[in-house]
Amino acid sequence: MEIRQAEHFLAVVDNGGLTRAASALYISQPSLSLSIRTLEERLGTSLFIRTGRRLVLSEAGENLVPGARRVLASAADATRAVREVRELQRGELTIAVDSELLDDPFASVIGPFCRTHPGVVIEVIDPATSIAPFRLVHSGRCEAEFSTTAATGSGLECVGLGRQRLSLVAAESIALPHENPVRLRDLAAVPMVLPPPSTVYRERVEASFALAKIRPLVIAECGPRELIWPLVQGGIGASIMPPSMVAAAVGHGMQVRSTEPPIEREVYLVHRTGVVSAALGRLLELVSSLYPPGRVR
Repeated sequence: MEIRQAEHFLAVVDNGGLTRAASALYISQPSLSLSIRTLEERLGTSLFIRTGRRLVLSEAGENLVPGARRVLASAADATRAVREVRELQRGELTIAVDSELLDDPFASVIGPFCRTHPGVVIEVIDPATSIAPFRLVHSGRCEAEFSTTAATGSGLECVGLGRQRLSLVAAESIALPHENPVRLRDLAAVPMVLPPPSTVYRERVEASFALAKIRPLVIAECGPRELIWPLVQGGIGASIMPPSMVAAAVGHGMQVRSTEPPIEREVYLVHRTGVVSAALGRLLELVSSLYPPGRVR
C-alpha cells in the first residue's frame, strides 16, 4: 500500500464518507473513489460495504486501519528525520583528521560547530588507517579530511586553510643558538629527531634545510609523530614541530625557536565535489569565516 493510498483510505474512514474525505484532502470525489477502488483491486478485497450513500468498513477494511495508520506514521517519522538532518537538529558528520591537526585547525572549527549544532554527532577517523591519500573520502567513509597534502585528481575539492608555521623545539639540555629566529644554517650540528624519510613532513623539513645549504643531523626517526615528543622532551634531540605540539612544549618549559627562513606548511580541508550534506555545508561556512586565504598561524 502506497502512502497516498493509505492517506486516502484513512480519510474516508475518519471523515465518514467520500464527500467529506474528498473535501478534507482537497481533491475531487471521483478521484478519491478511483483511488479507493484501485487499492481494493490491488488487495483483492472490498474495504467498504456500500449501503446507499453510506460506506461502512468491511472486515478487511477494519483489519487494514492499523496498518494504514502505521504507514502514515512511518512516513511522517521519515520526513521528520530528514528535516531534522537538513536543519542540523540531528545527524552525523564523519571526518578524517591527521592526529597533529586535531588541535589546529580541527578543534578550532569543530568547537563552534558542536556548540551551535549539539544534535550532530562528530565521528573522527585517523586517515593513517587508509592505504591511499583521501581514500576514505573517495569511498564515502568520510565526508571530509583535514590534511597537509593538497588533493589532486578529479572528484575532490580542496579548500585552503592557510599556512601553519613550524617551530624548532628542544629540551633545555640541547644547545641551541640564542637568537630567535634561529638561522637554519646554524643548526648543522644540532641533533634532530624527525619522522622517517619519504614522509611529507620529513620532505618539507629537509627541503627547508636544503635551502640553507645544509643537511639536518638526524639521530632518531619515529614513524608515529606522537613518539617524537617524549624523545625530544627526554633530551635526545631537537625537532621541528607544528603549533599544537609547540604549545605543549612551552607549557613544559622547553626551548622554542622560530627559524629563518621559516618552515611552513599548507593545511587543507578536502571533500568530494558536488552536493554536500547540510552538516558539511555548515562546516565549510565556518572554515571560510575562521581561515581566510593566505593566513599564517
